[in-house]
Amino acid sequence: MRRSQGHLSLFRLVALLLVAFSSLHCADTGGAQGCGCLDRPSGDDDDSGYSIVPDDDDSADDDDSADDDDSADDDDSADDDDSAAPVDITEFLPPCQGGVLTAFDVDEVQPPAPDSDGYLVTGPDTIAAVAGSLSALLDGDYQIALGLAALVDYELCSGEGDEYGTALWRPRPLLDGSGTGRTLFAWRSLGARPLILGVPHPWFEAGTLEQGKEAFHELRARALIVSGTHRCANSGESGCSGTTGVCGGDSGAQAFRESDMGHMDFTIYQRIHELLADAYEADWALSLNGMNDDGISISDGTEEAAAAGSAVALIGTALAAAFPGEPVTSCNDYPGAVVYTRVCGTTNTQGRYLNNAAEPCTEAADSASGRFVHLEQSAAIRQQTEQVVQALDSVLP
Repeated sequence: MRRSQGHLSLFRLVALLLVAFSSLHCADTGGAQGCGCLDRPSGDDDDSGYSIVPDDDDSADDDDSADDDDSADDDDSADDDDSAAPVDITEFLPPCQGGVLTAFDVDEVQPPAPDSDGYLVTGPDTIAAVAGSLSALLDGDYQIALGLAALVDYELCSGEGDEYGTALWRPRPLLDGSGTGRTLFAWRSLGARPLILGVPHPWFEAGTLEQGKEAFHELRARALIVSGTHRCANSGESGCSGTTGVCGGDSGAQAFRESDMGHMDFTIYQRIHELLADAYEADWALSLNGMNDDGISISDGTEEAAAAGSAVALIGTALAAAFPGEPVTSCNDYPGAVVYTRVCGTTNTQGRYLNNAAEPCTEAADSASGRFVHLEQSAAIRQQTEQVVQALDSVLP
């Protein structure tokens, strides 16, 4: 990024913040630092999308003939030499106190407990601000990224040392120190391998968070997205199709709860997955989950046959070799697969999106894109993080 653009970016940030603050109507967030939402009345919210688009009319405010004259301020022969190494945009962010991966620890997150109704459900403007912050950083505008994150009580910072080149978004706690339950995520700016890691139930399925953290670090994965709440924290229903019995109750299988990030489409967790999957069209997306059954059940989010070179086939084959004494089954038929439809992830909203379902909340995908992998693991497998990561390393491009 060229430093000569700093004043223009700052102008855009100030203009955007003034517009946002002028129409801000905050919901009660239980005493969060600053304003923990951007949720406006229903008349102001466009539910058809999430994007925040600043006014960037080159014909008026951004006149190249005056303030941004390439012949003077932006001399490509000097400051913008294409032969130079790419700029790491995270260098412009404040450092993460305590580190990036440490921010995912339970003591830092303080996730809302089961049946606490402590997860602060996010409205469309809050989701848009966090997604807009990531989009801005992907586009090289760190000032807009910092401003949008701060506007909804998110910290945006960068890693140091062996975490250099990573950016972290994490929600600030409430004034009493408890967590909001909102999603936190990390993104690697340079030299990333094509893997987006998701951990939808870290505080319910022990070991999946450790797997996600180690895979992100050791494999130099593109991103790590982690739910900040227990999946059974809230009593409200997600509204998405499918049922589960994991949250107890006398009725057995129940509707998914609004705090379940694997089965709720209108969340920061879902939107960040969508944004990264769209930005990096060749990347795999791996959802790390736990099950009560033995071994491993793997799927691509459907029960259809899978191609030999698809992500599910490559990862499934590698895991079967890594755990020869365990039942490693697949919901998809591919060469060498042991087909058994145990837990297939067909209701997972991230998988439905990557598999091009028309409505990820309510409709299953008709076919697979070959990019999504839903990994269900026994407690014993989840305790063997190193073997799982090594298996991923052996097949990851």
